[in-house]
Amino acid sequence: TELMMAGGEFCGNATRSTAYLALDGKPGTIDIRVSGAQKPLKAGVTVEGEAFAQMPIYEDPQRIQEDSANPGNYTVTMEGIVHYLDFDDSQIEGLSEEEIKALGLSRIRSRGHNNEAAAGHVFVAQDDEGYRIVPVVYVRDANTEFLETACGSGTTALGLILAKNKGGPVKDVPIVQPSGKVIKVSVD
Repeated sequence: TELMMAGGEFCGNATRSTAYLALDGKPGTIDIRVSGAQKPLKAGVTVEGEAFAQMPIYEDPQRIQEDSANPGNYTVTMEGIVHYLDFDDSQIEGLSEEEIKALGLSRIRSRGHNNEAAAGHVFVAQDDEGYRIVPVVYVRDANTEFLETACGSGTTALGLILAKNKGGPVKDVPIVQPSGKVIKVSVD
C-alpha cells in the first residue's frame, strides 16, 4: 500500500485512515509507504476497531529541542514534518479559528519552518484531565494552511516530548484533538 500526500509531506492521520480503508476496518496490520517517510510504516486496525500507525520519527533525541527563548516549548523534527509545541495556550483564548490559524502560521514563518516540506505550530493545553492540542499545519509545496481537527504527527511530537522528559516510555497517553476525539500516543 502506498500513500502520497499532495505536498510530498507526511501525515499521520492519513496513514491511519489508509490502513483502515485498506483493511476494510477489519483487525490487522499492513506496511504502508508514505510520502515524507524514508521506510514503510506499520499501520493497521486493532480488534477494538481503532486505526493506528507507526510514525516516522528519528531515534536521535537531539531532534527534540527545547526552545531556549521559551523554556518548556519544543521543536520536534520528524521525517516529512517539523512541529513546534507551544505550551502557552492562553494566547489563543477567545480567538476565532481564522485568528488562531493566522497566529500559528506567523509563528511557523518566524521560525523559518515554512521552508520545510510541512510544519506545524501546535498549541498545547494541560489540565487535570490531560492534554489537548490545537494544531496549525502548513504544507509548503501544496501552499496550504489548516487549523486541523486532528493531528497524528503533532500528537506524536507531544508523546516524544513526554517520553524525553520522563526519561522513559509512555503508553496510550490520551491526547484530545480539536474535534473532541482522542488519539492515544505510545513511545518506546
